[in-house]
Formats: sequence, structure tokens, C-alpha cells
Amino acid sequence: DTVQQRKKTDDVYIVRQSWGYCSILFSIVQIVILVAMMIQCQVAPMTINPMVGPYPDALNYWGAKNAVLIIEDGETWRLLSPILLHAGVIHLFFNVSVQLETGAFFEREWGSFTWLTVYLISGLGSPC
Repeated sequence: DTVQQRKKTDDVYIVRQSWGYCSILFSIVQIVILVAMMIQCQVAPMTINPMVGPYPDALNYWGAKNAVLIIEDGETWRLLSPILLHAGVIHLFFNVSVQLETGAFFEREWGSFTWLTVYLISGLGSPC
């Protein structure tokens, strides 16, 4: 009796999809990019980058937002590329943690297309 009663009172949360596919894919790409940055540009000493990552100029080399390069050189791809870049392992860990928890939750609820649209527009509007 108690099992049947409990099943009747349990709330069911319905989502559009069972996985946050884009959240997972973006997280994997971000990890791969940071590893590649650290291999190519080396890991900076803690006194230079306390986030345990590459030298700061690596971010610009890999596509960080740079107004001069965007406006004068027409490198408009730099408006979106920063969503894939991280200053180091600590920065990446916390961002990916939130992305896989909260981002995947909203992606399951809204669907991948809507989540991706919100994610990319947010990336365009971010200052760095």
C-alpha cells in the first residue's frame, strides 16, 4: 500500500530531452582547447597565472576578444571564440562544472536549439 501511495504522490518532471548534448560537447571542446593551449604555449608559473594555465598572451593568440583586431582587422570570429577559452585549469573546472550542471539542466528543459541560441547570444554579449 505505501509504495503505491508514494508513487501517486511523487511528482514527475518532464523535460524535452534526456541529455544536454550541446553542454557536454562544449565542455569536451573547451577541455581539449585548454590542453592544446597549455601544450603549445606552455604552462605559466603560478606568479604569472594563478589559474594553472598558459601564459596570458596565449588567450589573445587563440582568439580572445580584442577590439582592435575585431574592428581594424575584421576578425569578427573573435566575438564568439572566447566562449571556448579559459585562463587555466581552475577557471575551466568551475565553468565546466556549472555548464554541465545548470547548462545541461536548461538544455534538457528547453531543447538543444533554444539552449544553443541563448548560449551563443550570451557569448556575443559577454565582455571578454
